Amino acid sequence: MDHGSWIMDHGSWIMDTDKVMKFIAVGLVLWACVNVLMKFMPDIAILLPLPIDEFFYAITVNTEPSPDS
Repeated sequence: MDHGSWIMDHGSWIMDTDKVMKFIAVGLVLWACVNVLMKFMPDIAILLPLPIDEFFYAITVNTEPSPDS
């Protein structure tokens, strides 16, 4: 069995545990960076294209009412 690749098990795809852990860790780090950007550097965040700014706002921990309300 090759641990560095996907394996087939009864018709479903299973990913290597190490890859899953790394993917989750990278995702959490990126999410934390977006939260810091949106909370402490809104003057920089506002310079992003509107769809990106709206997406980042949607995935952050919001303590203020949404801009649509």
